[in-house]
Order: sequence, then C-alpha cells, then structure tokens
Amino acid sequence: PDSSADPADQSHTSTAWFSPATPTASDQTRGVRYIQIRDLITWCFAVIEILIILRFMLQLIGANTRAAFTAVVYAISSPFTGPFIGVVPSITIGAARIELSDILAIAIYALAATLLTRLIHILFIDPLRR
Repeated sequence: PDSSADPADQSHTSTAWFSPATPTASDQTRGVRYIQIRDLITWCFAVIEILIILRFMLQLIGANTRAAFTAVVYAISSPFTGPFIGVVPSITIGAARIELSDILAIAIYALAATLLTRLIHILFIDPLRR
C-alpha cells in the first residue's frame, strides 16, 4: 500500500470501532421493557414499604388493634414483616411499641428493590452497550 495515498480515498478501512452504534428497534423495545419492569418493581416495593411504615407508626402510637383500619394494615403487612420478627428486640413503652424488626424489614426491602432493579438493568440495558 502506498502511504502517500489520499486518506479520504481509503474507503476500504473500517471506522466502525469508534462510531457509535445506532439503536435498533429491538434495542429500543428492550429499553422500554426495562423501564416498565423497573417501574413495576419500584411500585411493588414502595407499596410494601408504605404498609410496613404504616404498621410501624400505628404500633408506635399504640393504635387500637380492634379498629378496622389498624386490623387491615396489620393483616396485609404481616406476611412482609413476619420473617423479621424476633431478629431484633421490640421496645414497649406504655401502649406504644417500637418494632425494630419493622425498621429492619424496610431496610431489607429497600435493598432488595435496589438490587433487583440493578439486575434488570444488567440483563436488559448492559447487553445493548456491548
């Protein structure tokens, strides 16, 4: 090859290694699907955490457990807090109870939501960057 040849005339050389890839329709669909799944995960974990926060606040103020609202919140949130009961002690002051296991549950569910959305990001978005 002649090194004095015009560089603009070297159309046979590839420049794809530095050109940004144009997203395909499939890539865009994956991106939209990722956003939908991420939002679903975020909403589900937000509802769980709000229920646990309500439970914590009702216990903190010593709410009447026979009241319909309190009973519903306890019944719905129990499956989510059950695995954490007994891990850390609860503190009782009069009618009020501070359930440290509820705080632990909130932290664990927040961590799980973060890790799950990150995993979804890795599965859906990171392959598009390769």
